[in-house]
Amino acid sequence: VLDDGLGVRRRGSATLRGIVRDTAGRPAASVLVTLPSADTSARTDSLGRFALSGLPSGTQLVRARKLGFGPLTETVSLRPGQTAEV
Repeated sequence: VLDDGLGVRRRGSATLRGIVRDTAGRPAASVLVTLPSADTSARTDSLGRFALSGLPSGTQLVRARKLGFGPLTETVSLRPGQTAEV
């Protein structure tokens, strides 16, 4: 059971977290990471880290975008109650 920060608890929702890196392998800050099917997004911190919670389970598209860089799209498999890492 996850708390969405608004006091609403969602049973069986998934979490996605990871680190976005540039082509040189350095952490990429201020990248917008979105999960379009859940209409949610997060920006990476100064170490390139992000986390999205309260996500629907199943195969999902994740997009990462930052001004001046090409977009990146990746497919992830999310399971209820679990945290996936990319």
